[in-house]
Amino acid sequence: MPARSPKPKLATSPKPTPPEPQASDSFGLSDLIVEATGEVLRLLEDDLEGSHHQRFVVRLKTYDVLVCHNIDLSPRIEPLAAGDRVSFKGEYEWSDQGGTIHWTHKDPKRWHPDGWIDHGGKRYD
Repeated sequence: MPARSPKPKLATSPKPTPPEPQASDSFGLSDLIVEATGEVLRLLEDDLEGSHHQRFVVRLKTYDVLVCHNIDLSPRIEPLAAGDRVSFKGEYEWSDQGGTIHWTHKDPKRWHPDGWIDHGGKRYD
């Protein structure tokens, strides 16, 4: 039986970091509030089903994540291009492709901690 990786420690500082990919692959961690900075790899088409989301892929230090930014509740990030640096705070949902970041805006119902995206000297929340 292969050795099991130790369970990752969840961040308790005011600036939590995304889970390491090995930890999320092993344990399927989700619903974590994370903050990170990375480079936009590519822009995807907006998701227009239900709430509208601006979607783009960000390369972090060790893996890539899909960012789904609700443009019904927060302004669209413009201009945004591949190669741009962004910082964000949002909720991480595990997937076998690296994960998704959402709730990158203020929650009008106050069920989730407020998130944001910083790009080009402007905060989108």
